[in-house]
Amino acid sequence: MFVGTESLGLLRSNDGGSSWQPVESAVLGLDQGAPVAVTALAIDPEDEQIVYAATNIWLGTNTAHLIPWGVAVSVDGGRQWVQLSRAQLGDAPLQRLEPVAGQPLTIVTFNSTGNHTVSLALSPELMGLLQDGAPAVRASAARAIGLIGDAAALPGLLQALADRDVLAGQRVAEAIGRIGDRSVSGVLMNMLSSAPAAERTRAALALGLLKSPEAVPGLAALLSAGDPGAQRVAAEALAAIGTSSAIAALMAPLADPQLTSARRAAMGGLETVGQSAVGPLVVALLDGNVVVRANAAEMLGWVQPIEDPGQSADAVAGLARLLSDPNPTVQTQAAWALGEMNIEPARLALDSAPIPAPVSAPILAPIAARPVAPAPLVALPGEIADIPADYWPLATVAGLLVIVLLAMLAVVLIWKGPRPTSHLGHT
Repeated sequence: MFVGTESLGLLRSNDGGSSWQPVESAVLGLDQGAPVAVTALAIDPEDEQIVYAATNIWLGTNTAHLIPWGVAVSVDGGRQWVQLSRAQLGDAPLQRLEPVAGQPLTIVTFNSTGNHTVSLALSPELMGLLQDGAPAVRASAARAIGLIGDAAALPGLLQALADRDVLAGQRVAEAIGRIGDRSVSGVLMNMLSSAPAAERTRAALALGLLKSPEAVPGLAALLSAGDPGAQRVAAEALAAIGTSSAIAALMAPLADPQLTSARRAAMGGLETVGQSAVGPLVVALLDGNVVVRANAAEMLGWVQPIEDPGQSADAVAGLARLLSDPNPTVQTQAAWALGEMNIEPARLALDSAPIPAPVSAPILAPIAARPVAPAPLVALPGEIADIPADYWPLATVAGLLVIVLLAMLAVVLIWKGPRPTSHLGHT
């Protein structure tokens, strides 16, 4: 929470207003040795970390005069501030600030003389903050530069990827991705294989934000051999790119028999991919490697719901086939995935499958009351659409009887097996 005062500058509360602390920043005019008044405040409705403040200073001897100082902006919730605009001689104090939708760091200012639109522009001073001695200042500057979106900042940002501070380095990578200029992809891809570990991870983050398809091989290599943190970022980047080759790279660690850090990261990435991963996962149910079949079945349980009716039917058929797999682990994962789908075809497949008791017990018991989700909608057959109007009363009665019978059957079949340990801890 923020409050502007008449002479104490800007105050901030981190506990819902129970206590308040002054926001100390020279940008707000506090270095002028005069009382500071805040006459307008605004928070960007699209990003609550962006805060604007219009400040003024009191000057005079016998009579105090309120002199406008300017508008400051913070991109980290009021911790660090940069100058958005400086007041001109003769300006009147600002009365209101209105952020412009869809244009971060752009506001409309209002005072007694009218209104003006102002934006934060890239400047040597702002770029210089990337070298500031305080990590928080460097991180804030990097975020502001990314929000500005000027490609002229890219050379300086690429150099700043080596920042020794974790947060500042991440903000730099995010700024490169937000600017969205893929001309830097080549430099970032080289970093994936040659830079120190921290910079490789940041390069992967930026490439994912840029959605650079040419980076897939390098990201796949990082997913395979990087440290756990880099593997997670590489998997997220591959998921963001989302091409068939990127999904294939995420599928590769499913062959790991143990829950390696690469497989854990890849599973998270496949969950993020969502529906686009269903097709490759259904194909993997036919893999000759028992480990791949089991892990693909598990992933289909995590990627829910499957929205496409055709893909849903393929997944049910593939998982139902695995209920007769010679490997008990594959059977277990397939049964659990069918239960997670929670649609009638999946439950019928489970009900009719001859699953051995040692396999079915952990999945089918205890019975849990969970409503059955409707099967994906399909178009009504033409014969139904062509029923004459005078036959509809009879058809309606028959339909109601069918619905009642189905509801009774659903009550009998309702169940829910225990969900296996999540892929964060499943072995």
